[in-house]
Amino acid sequence: VPYNAVGDATGCAEESFTIVAATAVLPTCTTLSSPLNGATDVPVDLNQITWDTVNDANGYRITINGSTSDVNDVTDLTVNGTSHPFANNFDNGEIITVTIVPFNADGDATGCTSESFTIIESSEVEVLPDCTTLLNPINGENGVAINTGIEWNEVSGVSGYRLTVINADTGLPIQDNGMPILDRDVGAITLFNFDALLPEFTEISVLVIPYFEDGNVEGCLPESFTTLNFIIPPSCSSLQNPSNGDIDVSATIPVISWNPANAANSYKIAITSTSGANNLPLTDVGNVLSYTLTDPFLPGDIVTVVVTPTNIFGDAMNCSPESFTFTIEDASTPPECTILVIPTSGATDVAIDTVIEWEEVSNANGYRISIGTNTEANNILQDEDVGLLTSFQLTENFPFNQEIFVRIVPYNQQGDAISCTPQSFTTIAREDNTKFGFSPDGDGINEFWFIDTIEEYPNNTVLIFNRWGDLVFRMNGYDNNTNVFRGEANQLNGLGAGTLPDGTYFFQINIPEEHSIATKGFLVLKR
Repeated sequence: VPYNAVGDATGCAEESFTIVAATAVLPTCTTLSSPLNGATDVPVDLNQITWDTVNDANGYRITINGSTSDVNDVTDLTVNGTSHPFANNFDNGEIITVTIVPFNADGDATGCTSESFTIIESSEVEVLPDCTTLLNPINGENGVAINTGIEWNEVSGVSGYRLTVINADTGLPIQDNGMPILDRDVGAITLFNFDALLPEFTEISVLVIPYFEDGNVEGCLPESFTTLNFIIPPSCSSLQNPSNGDIDVSATIPVISWNPANAANSYKIAITSTSGANNLPLTDVGNVLSYTLTDPFLPGDIVTVVVTPTNIFGDAMNCSPESFTFTIEDASTPPECTILVIPTSGATDVAIDTVIEWEEVSNANGYRISIGTNTEANNILQDEDVGLLTSFQLTENFPFNQEIFVRIVPYNQQGDAISCTPQSFTTIAREDNTKFGFSPDGDGINEFWFIDTIEEYPNNTVLIFNRWGDLVFRMNGYDNNTNVFRGEANQLNGLGAGTLPDGTYFFQINIPEEHSIATKGFLVLKR
């Protein structure tokens, strides 16, 4: 208690500490792994909680308190594992507080804080994709080979993954093909092989963020492993297309592809067929995942393929042959017509910057595309040959509120597909700029996005995404006053985002209570 001539300090609270033996090794604290601390969408029928393992702990003492019910409450309960089940449902809206204290023979972990999560009815939960976890190496693994790749579990409902790999000892990104692996979009793959050896005796931090059409999965945490100075031979691969056992495989110029193998720097391939066509002795084709054959197989050919991954340590061992049966598409006639996939024919409210995609035609050598605002389908784009691509995007946006006609004509050496008629879709109408657009041009008029009546729902979250689905702006408590969107990004700033360009953006507004505000749509920014 400090004091001076006027008197003692008031309100000084007691503090405490615990004495342990000089040789004592107390365990560290742990954290919830499911649900995560701060989660706001936990179902009422939650059947258990789990937490991270602490290596030096002999057990855990847990205390659980519900804010509105005590049906699952426990106080200082000793648990030997890293989970605790619940026998009863929680109340909707209930906040659950959990305290977990690891202990061992030397005593309890110190300074462990409480964590909490919020229960909500499943009907009120917007189901979003989960984060992923490392499968190889697993999180916390030691003694990992320096030529290893990384593999994670596939997450249902996502479009792909963004990958960041950091040398935890230096804080710098790992390089791959001369570029840092920093928020790199790797597509839908779940196995990534490095082009060079990892640094030895180093902790490697890996962050995999799944993304989907509305943005990134949030709350994903990095995992890590530690390398040693040895290398391993790669694992075997497997055919991807055609798959092992496929029959009636059809292609005029077949392409054989296979799945990536962990720790592989290159691939060797051997091919035999019953007709002798395209026979190939074991040949190193480089660090690729496909091989194109110059000649077609014969009808009924049974083709056997052995793919042998390799690296500087050697070849994968005992890789099994796989086979499929070929038939040849009748190439004496032109290909069939195709159909639009994105957007589908007849679709409405299509974004003006949409990428057009169509179904692949198996015996086509390429496609010609025409686009217009009438059934002739050529006043915007006329007979553009896009090769074997099955998608196309104009350099200029489509006009607003316009029926767009698209004619796609597959062709091969025998000619064009016959009688391919235009397919059409209608773009979104230009929204009233005071409702779904604004012009931050410095004239003092319509300088920010005004969301009608949003101030009546202060517990709101406004999300804005660019045309690629990247989250560029996020704000809690949007109020049409000080908390507003003025065309400046507050996300992805480390990757160059700042003043956003003109264009169409996607918005999502999350409001927990009933309201009449549009929660999803398009926003036009015009400077």
